Amino acid sequence: DLIARATTMSGPDAAGRMRIAGYTERQHEVRPRVYARPILWTLEVDPSGSWHVVSLELLRDDVRGGTGARSYALTMNDAGDIEGVAGEMPHAGAPVKWLAGGAVEVLPVPRGGTQAVPIDINNRGWIIGSVWDQANGCTRAAIWWQP
Repeated sequence: DLIARATTMSGPDAAGRMRIAGYTERQHEVRPRVYARPILWTLEVDPSGSWHVVSLELLRDDVRGGTGARSYALTMNDAGDIEGVAGEMPHAGAPVKWLAGGAVEVLPVPRGGTQAVPIDINNRGWIIGSVWDQANGCTRAAIWWQP
């Protein structure tokens, strides 16, 4: 891929490893379209004190039947849960939560909204973001949480 962007990182785990999430982008060779894939890097410190990549994982982005053309990992908590958008541009795709174990959940769009974008996730797994309210023609704040 032509571009790799890191957007968020977790704190170090018990083994001292850091997880960094983001996305990679590439231009399609035939059709003039940019494709973005969500990605997770795991890094650790070597004996000289330098960080190096120990694993690289493309996150699932096939949440609405088929592979998403543009999917973005945006933020992550210390448990390794990542939130972002899968399927299209950040303001037009499905809001998603990638769980540390590998599953992906499509977040519901709050009542009255037509599109939603998650912005941040805390260590309890609660997510804040925004939702486009078509009826009122405005963007509202949104929260996804579990008691």
